[in-house]
Amino acid sequence: MKALIASTQLYVWTQVLAREGKSLNDHLDSVLAEVKVAGYPAFEGFLDFFATPESTARTRALLEKHGLKLPSVYTGGNLYDPAEALATVEQIVARAQHAAMAGVVGITMNPDVIREGKSEEQLKTQAEWLNKLGNRLRALHVELWIHNHDPEMKDNGREVRSNLDRTDPMLVGFCADTHWIWRGGGDPYEYLEKYGKRLGNLHLRNSRNKVWSEELGDGDLDHRRIARILKEQKFAGPLIVELAIEPGTPQTRPLVESQRISRNYLREVFGV
Repeated sequence: MKALIASTQLYVWTQVLAREGKSLNDHLDSVLAEVKVAGYPAFEGFLDFFATPESTARTRALLEKHGLKLPSVYTGGNLYDPAEALATVEQIVARAQHAAMAGVVGITMNPDVIREGKSEEQLKTQAEWLNKLGNRLRALHVELWIHNHDPEMKDNGREVRSNLDRTDPMLVGFCADTHWIWRGGGDPYEYLEKYGKRLGNLHLRNSRNKVWSEELGDGDLDHRRIARILKEQKFAGPLIVELAIEPGTPQTRPLVESQRISRNYLREVFGV
């Protein structure tokens, strides 16, 4: 049976490491140690952790070493161009086979974006391939959860709605990135209410005065309202803290401390 699980995304560590000329891949061991110290039982990594037999073995060894779970992994990929979509699906499925054996139950996917927007034909093609991908993953007992940033929110969420309304709910679920929905001009509460039955996981971030905050906490989005909606929807799955740094984001403490504060906020607001 599914259950709420507190998780964190590794993206912000890639930002911090990049400032020092370092890569996540080279420092994954120490990053996962910080995830554990901050109090998370789980994290969301990247599908390319399972790109090779060597990277797969390393990932599984690190999960065991740190006593962490990896319920979901993130990836992109072109599904709107028929010339590329099949290769995208084949690569994701091949890696998902290895990911499933490491305990991954969901692929968080953000289909490749055209910032000026996709044509109706491209959106229809994308939806068709999302269904095909979801069907292939279901055979592995892995779910497909569609993620969004702000470009997909243009024109009243045209691409996000297409991804969901044109696909089979049994094959394609939803990773609601509530802050990107809001920043893209959408109403995150409305999306959660409308598509709540398709939620596989959530990405949680907040801002104050429209600038991403240093930790997950109160701010421009009402997370207590989000928690109430999730409870009404009987949502069970990973609640993923996804901190990120942009110009103006305060940086007053070590990242591990901001992650610990965010973890405590999940307990306080979401009860997990």
